[in-house]
Amino acid sequence: MAYRFTIIGGGLTATSMLCQLVDGLAVMGASGRALCHVLTIAVYEKEEHFGPGLPHSEHNVLPLHITNMCAQDMSVRADKPGEFYNWLLAEMGRSEWFPADLFSLKPKKN
Repeated sequence: MAYRFTIIGGGLTATSMLCQLVDGLAVMGASGRALCHVLTIAVYEKEEHFGPGLPHSEHNVLPLHITNMCAQDMSVRADKPGEFYNWLLAEMGRSEWFPADLFSLKPKKN
């Protein structure tokens, strides 16, 4: 038996879905690894490249565009609510997209 998993779009939601699928297969252990051998994953994206969707694409907004969602509430995985925020803290000052002098983020207290 073969399985096909299809994701429509190549943005953040698609990446989140793929991460959660891989996490789920990893939790399954040996049966998850066996499933990988009969699983085909297809990602369909209408744009030329995968990556940021409309609210985050460099072609649509300014580099410092701020979404209407608090960074502390953003995560790919539901069981790791501070995942994006912690990544953002680690990236501060490493690139022109996250200049350290413009942001004043502090580690989130759980």
